Amino acid sequence: MQRLGEVAACAAALSVKHGCGAREVPFQALRDLLSKTGSLDPKVRYQRESAACASIRVVDDRANCLSEASTRFAATQPPVPEE
Repeated sequence: MQRLGEVAACAAALSVKHGCGAREVPFQALRDLLSKTGSLDPKVRYQRESAACASIRVVDDRANCLSEASTRFAATQPPVPEE
């Protein structure tokens, strides 16, 4: 949900470029643009979330924020093969 505004802005820009409504924007074009901006890159997202967490002054709240961000990032990584 945090990136919804960016996705909407990208869809709006592409709709102007393609001369269609935001819902008719070609999915691949939107996906490509979001990849270029870092919206779909989990590492970039984690870095942004970590930076946002760093601004939280209450230590426990900051720790919870960082924990949630790292959990979301870990969920995007491929599983480690068992030995």
